[in-house]
Amino acid sequence: CGLRLALQDGEAHPLGTQPELAFALTAGVSLNVDNLQELEVLAELVQASGPPRGRVGLRVSPGGLPPSCTSGAEAEKEGIGGRATLTAGSCSKFGLSLPQHEAEIVDAFRRHPWLV
Repeated sequence: CGLRLALQDGEAHPLGTQPELAFALTAGVSLNVDNLQELEVLAELVQASGPPRGRVGLRVSPGGLPPSCTSGAEAEKEGIGGRATLTAGSCSKFGLSLPQHEAEIVDAFRRHPWLV
């Protein structure tokens, strides 16, 4: 489980369930949010339990997704097998694309002062 790893090494790891996220927020575990849906789940938990004891980051990808990423062609060209396996680069499955979500990203930081 990502939560056990996070508690062992103090690094952010993927978490899954709302109970895990709620515990992580109160246990001081640092979290990285990959999308706006995850952010809203955390925001509801923070509203219910108070400010997080650990850092909560919003993962932002500086580039936009090229059209080839939506079909997985870019990943296949690189021999990776599909967008679902890409974790870095212009076709990464993680984080919000800054060019495509700039207004939403700025709004998220305005609405959630605990976000870093």
